[in-house]
Formats: sequence, C-alpha cells, structure tokens
Amino acid sequence: GDHWNQLQTLRQHQSYINGLTFTLDYRVDADDRKTAEFISDYRAAYKKNPERESFFGYDAMTMIAAYVEKGAYDRDDFRECFSGGVEWKGLHNRIVFKEGSRVNSAVHVMEFKNNILEKIK
Repeated sequence: GDHWNQLQTLRQHQSYINGLTFTLDYRVDADDRKTAEFISDYRAAYKKNPERESFFGYDAMTMIAAYVEKGAYDRDDFRECFSGGVEWKGLHNRIVFKEGSRVNSAVHVMEFKNNILEKIK
C-alpha cells in the first residue's frame, strides 16, 4: 500500500528488513518549527490534518510567491527564473530542477535500522 514506509509498518517487519535503505520524494519533519506552524495553522483553518497534497501545494505556492516578490509576473518571467535550474527548500522536500529539466530530482535517503527510521544526511 501507500504507507509501507511508515514507522509502525516497518517495525512490524523489523526482523526481515533491519538495515533497509530506501528513498522518499516526500517527508515531513514535524519537529521543524516552520513545519509545526504550518500543521497548526492548517488544523485551525480546516479542522483536519494536512495531507501530502497540502504540503506540495504550500511549498509550490511559497516558491512561486518568492519569485513574484523578485519581479516574476508572467510565463516568460518564470521561464527565465527556472531556465538555469532551481533549488528550493520546502516543508516536505527540497525542490530541485536542474538546468533543462522539468523533473524534481530531490529525494530523501532513509535508513530503517534497530527500530529507528532516520534520514541519511
């Protein structure tokens, strides 16, 4: 299913997968101050927890707003901003577009070992 990489599921299968290393394109660090604020504000506004799409939307719009503040107002302006590549630190992930690419190349490399799930730096 979609949640095979959640800590509870990994712990259920610890004896088979200890030392497992895998990648994620999405990871929320609830201990991060900005992320915790977003979650709190989202819960207050919508009376539910933010989902994956909520983080993607917030990160994308925050990045676009930053480019608007720098003077990007139309398609040509944004094309110019992105043409040399982009690296943006969002709440759920880094957004990295290498020059000439339209695919986000950022991923989190994770390790599950001894019942602990950690991001490999």
